[in-house]
Amino acid sequence: MSRPKPSGRSYGRLTRHERNTVERMLDLNRSAREIAAELGRSPSTVTREVAPPPSSRPSGTGSRAGSPRSR
Repeated sequence: MSRPKPSGRSYGRLTRHERNTVERMLDLNRSAREIAAELGRSPSTVTREVAPPPSSRPSGTGSRAGSPRSR
């Protein structure tokens, strides 16, 4: 199910067709690396596309940057 890479392509985000492919492959329990190989993309691109947005993370997780330090 390989597709030719168009020239002059932007490598930032996935196309709608690629997202549909990702969704189908996730339903088949394929890994991000397998999906990335199928799409000809980086595994980090696939992971970034399927990860929840940062605002939906539970509070209290992640970086403490910006929070006051206790002394």
